[in-house]
Formats: sequence, structure tokens, C-alpha cells
Amino acid sequence: MKNPVCVPKMTMKSYGEGSPVYTGETQILKKLSELESHYTPYMFSFHMGTTPVIEFSRDGQSARGAWFDHSATNLFHEGTDLRSVPYMVFVGRYMHEFKKIGGRWYLTRFFGEPLLGMADWYLDFETSEGWIKTAEDGSYPEPFSSLEDERLLGEQI
Repeated sequence: MKNPVCVPKMTMKSYGEGSPVYTGETQILKKLSELESHYTPYMFSFHMGTTPVIEFSRDGQSARGAWFDHSATNLFHEGTDLRSVPYMVFVGRYMHEFKKIGGRWYLTRFFGEPLLGMADWYLDFETSEGWIKTAEDGSYPEPFSSLEDERLLGEQI
């Protein structure tokens, strides 16, 4: 976001046309901090970007990127107990604009909007298995670490 030429902007269309536009580093970081404040250890959330498309300008000084996102976001703070942790599941679209300034690429515009919302589902933490029950610090496991466990894989690759 820090560049010498333009003020960055971020729009999250979660509230439709009435969604605010966040302008400048301070406003954007405040909004992103609010999103992170909903993280609860052992309650996974994910955003999985897919089908990226990047288009460069003819002069090679700007670019636009777009992709779809499948997301599951825990709403632990809205749950009633550990047997009913609500999750919001949706498909959205992200679009970014980039500018090349002084030979370096900068993100100058972040835009996201939900496209398809699915019925909320609920995680029963008390009877679920997997890393959420066994991770001592509530962190996701290291990438590919489960491939090192022969009990899960059956045999080594």
C-alpha cells in the first residue's frame, strides 16, 4: 500500500451498494484488523482463491487481477456452545489493481464482493476429530506435514 504516487483504496461489498470505500493505509489496516479480531484458536476459517486471471496494460505499467474465492468463516462469537459453532460459507470475487511505480509493483486497489452465499452450517467441536482437537496451540499444521505421517498416507511417496 505504501507508494509515493497514489492513495490505496479497498472496497468490500458485503453490504451491497452501501458498502464503504476505505481510503488510505490507516482506514484499510483498521478494517483488516477488525476482520482478524474474529479469529478464535481451534476454529478454522479459510479463503481459497481460485481461477486467477491477471491482465497487464499494454505499457506494462499496470495490471488487474481477478479470482473467485471459496470461504468458510467461523462465527464462534455468535455460537451458543461448543456443539454448535456457526460458519458462514460463500463464494466471492476479488479484484485487485496494481501499478508499477519506480520499478516496483504496488497494490493500489482491493475490491471484494460476495456472489453466492450458502446455508450456514455448524461445527460440533466436542465430537469432531482432526487438528482442531489435537493442535496444542490452535495453529494450522505446517503445509504437507500430514504427508509425513504414514498412518494417514498408508505409505511414503
